[in-house]
Amino acid sequence: MTIDPTLHLAAASALTRFTEAPPAAARIERLSVEVRLGEAHEFVSLRLLDGQFAWSCTCAQENCVHASAALSLLASLEASGVEKDSDVEAAVREGRTAIPSDRPERADNLALAEALEDVLTAVVRVGIRSLEAPSIGETLERLVHAAPEPLPLGISRWVGRLDNAIAARDIDTVARILDGAARLADDLRAAPPGAAAKERILSWLGALAHDPSGVYQISDRTMLEVAREFLDGVERGAIERRYLLDLDSGDVYSEERPRGRPLSSLGTCPRVVHVGLAEVERTAEPRRIRLLQYVSVPVVTEGHWGAMLNWAVRSFGRLPDRFCEASEAFPGLAEPFVVVAPDSYMKGQTASLIDDGGKALPLTPGREPAVIQYIDDQTTGRAPSWVAGRLVDVDGVIMLRPVSLGHSHNGRTDHVRI
Repeated sequence: MTIDPTLHLAAASALTRFTEAPPAAARIERLSVEVRLGEAHEFVSLRLLDGQFAWSCTCAQENCVHASAALSLLASLEASGVEKDSDVEAAVREGRTAIPSDRPERADNLALAEALEDVLTAVVRVGIRSLEAPSIGETLERLVHAAPEPLPLGISRWVGRLDNAIAARDIDTVARILDGAARLADDLRAAPPGAAAKERILSWLGALAHDPSGVYQISDRTMLEVAREFLDGVERGAIERRYLLDLDSGDVYSEERPRGRPLSSLGTCPRVVHVGLAEVERTAEPRRIRLLQYVSVPVVTEGHWGAMLNWAVRSFGRLPDRFCEASEAFPGLAEPFVVVAPDSYMKGQTASLIDDGGKALPLTPGREPAVIQYIDDQTTGRAPSWVAGRLVDVDGVIMLRPVSLGHSHNGRTDHVRI
């Protein structure tokens, strides 16, 4: 097999857009190649380990002709006389690496604890009938100023959740969110904090740049991004959150960034992410993840959807307990994320997913009233194969705020973002 001349010329043309040559010391160790055979397109992921290639392909076949084509391409580079750097740029998509850290450098624990207590005091003083008093907004501003830079997403999300609960006059949720602040203030003053306190601090502040103890590494995982959404923080829609499900373990991780800032991985939703190396923060679930080395593949096969469904929740009876356990451990920031596989769907203002035992999981639109109508339109005559979303407490009832869903039809899964 030789290099397609069109591919060679396209690579040479693309390289003219760069002002500097690639560094001589750079080594390509992980590649993703799209191979077309007839009308079918498949993605092959190649990794160099101790001088030998390991590979996987979206076709999931043991004797993979697509991997054979990709390897033949690499084997022909030197023999065809094409320069390796230009050919690699055009023929494959290199595994990406992380951009510089967005972690806060340090935090003034005492100042932050005092700012949190000021918020609590302001709420107690004005009472539940005046939760929108200016004094509360002032204390929240002081809290943001007392926080480390850049503003941790946990603090931003807490402020957004408190604002939403106040606007909805949801006293129970306000109480839970404030309990989270009181617990954190105690944790920040503890010397030294215990294991549970450390996880709460990490959930609010993230792992500080100079302290690697708050993270652990994982490697060689295949994940499926099932959903992403914009969440309220110090501003409406200030946080983008992406949900990645590990197809081998069923664990769900969240990749987060401030809206509009390039601090997360590249790729569309849904997608398959081959994770070479990642850092996970020891936080509330879904734990925050930072992809350090990865390859994003935009093609999700039925094999990937089937692997995800193996981890979907089919019996809803335990979900309220799961929410309560998460809220007890992380009040103020607990937002458990689940993928459920309903047996049927009940439309209307009391829209619910029904499991195979007849147990209902009500749906809530959150602050977007059109969500339920949109789901009704998407589920005409059939229940979704799966629904992914956050568990929330609405007037004492545990409900699901859906973020995405999937339909299976004629052997094909259609992903719908909500």
